[in-house]
This record gives sequence, C-alpha cells and structure tokens, in this order.
Amino acid sequence: GCLNPTDLGRTASHFYIKYDTIEMINSNLRETMNDKEILALLSQCHEFQQLKVRDEEIEELDMLNESCVLPVMGGIESQHGKVNCLIQSY
Repeated sequence: GCLNPTDLGRTASHFYIKYDTIEMINSNLRETMNDKEILALLSQCHEFQQLKVRDEEIEELDMLNESCVLPVMGGIESQHGKVNCLIQSY
C-alpha cells in the first residue's frame, strides 16, 4: 500500500511527457550527436503523433523548408519531417 514516486514519473508528470517518448529518447540518444540528429530525434516524439501532413500544406511546408538551416530528415511529406520543419521555422 505504499506509493513512491520516481524521477522518471515526476519529470513525465511535470512536463506532460509521454512514457513512450522518454523510452524512445533513452534508447536513441547517443553521447555525440549533431544538431540534425537531435532535431530528427525530437521530431519523433509521441506528443506529435496527432499532427498529420495534408496535401494542401505541402506547398507551404516546401517554402518553410527552404528557410530551414538544417536538412529535414525524412522529407516534409512525413509526419516527422513536418515536425522538424516547423520546429526549425519557429
């Protein structure tokens, strides 16, 4: 009948990070990563699963992609690519 919070649980509840995201980052995060790889990793977070790429957005995403400093891994036609492009545009 004892409930003990963990550091992982505290972080997840404080920042509303899903457990799947923490697990994915823990398994894919390496000691040396460049900016392109870090953005690609963040773009795969489960919090972005509800974002969908719509056909009418492709033209605008293509324009945003031109202003991106880093190459968008996966292309803007994928969900991860759209998130990556939007993060860089922000």
